[in-house]
Amino acid sequence: MSRISQLFGRLARPSAQAPSVNREGYPAWERPLEEQYLQTLLTNTFGNTFYVKQKDLVVEAAALHDAMLAKDPQFVADALVYARTRGFMRSQPLYGLMKLAGHPQAGLLEGAFDEVVRTPDDLADFTLLLHADRGGEGGRRVKRLAGRWLAERLSEYWVMKYGASKKAGAYALRDLVRVYHPHLSAKKSLADVLLGRRTPDLSTLPQLAALERLKRAATDEERVAAITVGRLPHEVTTPFARSKAVWAAIAPQLPIFALLRHLATIERHGVLDEVRAQIERTFGSREAVSRSKILPFRFVEASRHVRSAWAKDALRDALELSFANVPDLAGRTAIFLDRSGSMGAYVQTAAIFAVSLLKKARGDGRLMLFDDRLEELAVSMRDSVLTQAEKVDARGGTDTALPMKQLLHERDRVDTIVLITDEQQNSGTPFADALDEYRRKVNGDVRTFILDVAPYRNAIVPELPNTFFVYGWSDQALSYVSMASRGFGGMVEAVRRGLQ
Repeated sequence: MSRISQLFGRLARPSAQAPSVNREGYPAWERPLEEQYLQTLLTNTFGNTFYVKQKDLVVEAAALHDAMLAKDPQFVADALVYARTRGFMRSQPLYGLMKLAGHPQAGLLEGAFDEVVRTPDDLADFTLLLHADRGGEGGRRVKRLAGRWLAERLSEYWVMKYGASKKAGAYALRDLVRVYHPHLSAKKSLADVLLGRRTPDLSTLPQLAALERLKRAATDEERVAAITVGRLPHEVTTPFARSKAVWAAIAPQLPIFALLRHLATIERHGVLDEVRAQIERTFGSREAVSRSKILPFRFVEASRHVRSAWAKDALRDALELSFANVPDLAGRTAIFLDRSGSMGAYVQTAAIFAVSLLKKARGDGRLMLFDDRLEELAVSMRDSVLTQAEKVDARGGTDTALPMKQLLHERDRVDTIVLITDEQQNSGTPFADALDEYRRKVNGDVRTFILDVAPYRNAIVPELPNTFFVYGWSDQALSYVSMASRGFGGMVEAVRRGLQ
C-alpha cells in the first residue's frame, strides 16, 4: 500500500463504499449468503414484519433456500439442525428440510432428519410441506426415514397427545402412521389403539386405560380419579378441565413452565388460591427458576394475564430470579437499544434483557436508548428488572449512530458493544462510520454485536474483524453472544464446525 493510500485511504467513510441501501435508503451491505441463510432460519421470515409483507418474505425465503442448497448443501443440513435445536425455530427449518429432501446427495437428509423433526407435529408439518411442494409425501427415501422415526419413538404419551384428532387439512399421528407405514409389530397394542383396530388390550398400557376412563367419565369425581390414579400428564388432561374440581387435580402436577402457561386459566376457574403455596414456592425457588432456563420476559408476559396481586408478586419474584438465566458478557459492556417506532414488537423484550444483563454484571456497563434522540438509562441494582424495563417505550425514527457518537465524545473505552435493532436506520450518521471512528480513536479491539431482531437481511456495517451478526431472539442467540464475547468464532463458523 502506498503512503498516500495509508494517509488518505482511511479518510473515506465506510458508508460511501456501501454497495446497496436498506428499505429506508440508508447505506447497507449484503451479508454473505451463509449469513443471510442463517438469518432467515433464525428470525422465521414467515411472519409479518414492519417493512415487508408476508408473501414477499415467503418468496425471498424460498429463493434463499434454493440458492444455499445449490452452493453448499452440507451447510444447509448443519444450519437446519442449528436453527431447530439451538434457535428453537420450527417453520423455517422444517421448510428447509423439505427442500433438502429433494437434494440427491446421500446422507444429508438422513443426518438432519431426526434433529429437525422432534415431535409428531413437526412430522405433520413436514409432510404438509412436501405435499404442497410436490403433490406427494416425498417418495421412498422420506418414507423410509419417517417410518423408522415413528417406529422408534411411538409411545403411550404420543398416542394420548397426538392421537387421531386433527385440524382441517392437517395430519394427525394416525394419519402419519398410515402414510409412512412404520413397522410396529413390537408395539402392536399401541398401534391397535392408535388405528382404532377392534377392542385393544390395555392391560399393558395403564395410562391409555386411564385416559379411556377419563373420556367416559360422567362426573368430576370420576375425572379426578382417572387423572390422579392414572397419573395422566397435563398435556392430555387439560382438554377435560372444565371445572374447578378438575383443575384443582391438575394444577399440583404442573411443572414450572406449564404452570406459567396455565396460570391465567387456573385463576379463571377459581383454583389459584388453592395452589397459592405451590405457586409461591415454585416461582420463589432460585433452583427451580434456574433449572427451568426461563428468561425474564416470559414471566412478564404471564403477569399481563393474571389479576391476582399476590400472583403478580410471585411472578415478579420469579422474574428477579430469572435474570440469572441471562448469559453474561466478558468485560465492560455498552448496550445500544433501538427504541424507534419499528421496534414496537421487540422493545420490551429487549429492555428486559438489557436491564437483566447489566444487573447481572453488577452495573459494569451502560444502557443507551436511542431513536432520533439519545437517552441513557441508569440501571439500579435495587429496583426490579420489570420496573426499569417498563420505562422504555417505542417512538421516533432510527439514528443508530447516536450512542456510538456519545461513547466517542466521552472517549469511553468499553470491551463489548451490543446493538439491539432491526437495522433500519433512517436518519443521522451511518453507524458504520461512527464505529470506524471509535475503533480508530478509542478502542480498535472493541467487540461489536449486531443483534438483529427482524428478518430484513440488510446489514448496517460491512464484514469486519470483531464484528458479529446475530439473527433472531432466543436464549440460544444470547448464549452465542456470551460465548463470542470471550472469543468464540462467528455464527457461520460455529455451524460449520458443529459447535452447537
